[in-house]
Amino acid sequence: MGIEGLLTAGAALLLLAAGGASGWAWRADSRRSRTLARVARLLAAALLAAALGLGGWPALDLGGIALGLALGATLGHLALAAILGLDNPLADLAALLLTLGAMIGTRPGAPSSGCLYTWPLHRGLWLVLLLGSGGLATAGSGGLLVAVAALAGRDGAWPRRSDLHAWLKGATCLGLASVWLGLGLLALETWWTVGSLTGGDLRLIWLAAAWLLAAMSWQAWQLPRRAARWAAGLAMLAAGVAVAALLILPYLGRGG
Repeated sequence: MGIEGLLTAGAALLLLAAGGASGWAWRADSRRSRTLARVARLLAAALLAAALGLGGWPALDLGGIALGLALGATLGHLALAAILGLDNPLADLAALLLTLGAMIGTRPGAPSSGCLYTWPLHRGLWLVLLLGSGGLATAGSGGLLVAVAALAGRDGAWPRRSDLHAWLKGATCLGLASVWLGLGLLALETWWTVGSLTGGDLRLIWLAAAWLLAAMSWQAWQLPRRAARWAAGLAMLAAGVAVAALLILPYLGRGG
């Protein structure tokens, strides 16, 4: 196992610790556990960023794509925890699964889009898009959290429903903004370079569909009935489409 693998394994262990600490913080209302979870999450983000830097540009490698998604999900979680004061152990679990996927990812992964990937700007914009897609994964974990809490009913182990809804709204807004930024800039750059919005990369079309689903999740809060259920379900669907577009579509030979 090389340095990149060791860094990724360390990040996985830290994310596991963060998820356990944040889950315990819910049950015991422990400030120390919340602090431990956030420190572990911050260290995991640092290790993921280091592993991603050592691994080269992620859009050509399924392992790198999973690392980018895991880093985006972890950074989004850190931002939401700082703003809302609430941690989500399911978001740590999602980032952990993506990190484990990076450890076993096939190399090389997604097919190249030709000379486009020799452009540093194109590579950098792809990284922005990957981090934003990780934000959608965070939103999906927020939707799952709301759904699980609704099924489990009210007890002392769960935060207030209003806090859960605020977390889902914040995660969805973060995912929408970051994916919009990545898709928009990448489409403009690709149009300027080859005269096409996607450059023949169908992953971008699927990610645009994921963005639309996330936008529908955001708008679902305006519904008069069952708004939270619709918002949660659409957020999970958006996350699933985004992850499938980046990690499954290349296996089908349609990613480029």
